Amino acid sequence: MGKRKIFSMLVIVVLVISMFTNAFIFLPLVMVSKANPGDVSDSYYNATTLNVTVLEAEPRVNWYDLQNSTGASMLNTQLDVNQQYTFKVNISSDQGWDDIEYINITAWADLGDDSGYNYNNTAGGNINLFLQYENTTGTATYTMLWPNTEVTVGSMTETIVTDPNGAPGYTECYNLSFSFTPGYQWRYAPGDSSWEAGGYNDTWSWNFNITCDDASAYHSYNNPTSGETIDEFGVYSYTEIVSAGWPVIVGNPDSTASVTDPDGSGNITITTRSNGNYSLAVN
Repeated sequence: MGKRKIFSMLVIVVLVISMFTNAFIFLPLVMVSKANPGDVSDSYYNATTLNVTVLEAEPRVNWYDLQNSTGASMLNTQLDVNQQYTFKVNISSDQGWDDIEYINITAWADLGDDSGYNYNNTAGGNINLFLQYENTTGTATYTMLWPNTEVTVGSMTETIVTDPNGAPGYTECYNLSFSFTPGYQWRYAPGDSSWEAGGYNDTWSWNFNITCDDASAYHSYNNPTSGETIDEFGVYSYTEIVSAGWPVIVGNPDSTASVTDPDGSGNITITTRSNGNYSLAVN
């Protein structure tokens, strides 16, 4: 019986020593290792899907148009003077609509140079247009910064819609309409007779740019090249004699008479309007 007890004790001692040598001498029982994706069998299939929504910092101009009173698009075609037109814009903001501060629509006659920004040369004149939507106080306003005489600002509407690509609970999307009426002297722009859709593709046209800025100074994007919304349109020519009187000259034969004589009508005033170069001849 004594030998069996001694043998049992030796077995226990050996087991205990084995446990400590495995723990301190050899590699650990659990190891952190890297897996090669190529080791995964091609037959493995996981039906679980993961939906990830990426929020954009910049507001987005999703689509835009320039329409006449019937709703027909006037992009890359000619407008008429003394008619109402409307810029239609759809804008999304992933930070909510209160984050939107300015929507600016600037337009200018390029005067034969597509790369020129003529609205920077003068704040006004009949080659410029600057419409602005301001939302810095919680109450949105729509104004025309310039010009003051050649264009009449109209009404503004804003309608809440849904952005199908937005994030629920974060993205807010609006349809906006900005109307205006160009005056009789709004600069004639026939285009170069080969209208192409999108961008500044035609000389002797009106170029326009739509931008949006939020409270964090993020700037809207639409065009992958310029980062802005750009396009163009033309303007029909218009010239008119608005008013003219009938001159009266009374004189005897062989005499010289004038409208300023006692029986004359006085000088006649001729009133004209035109949105391009013209000449007036009087006989």
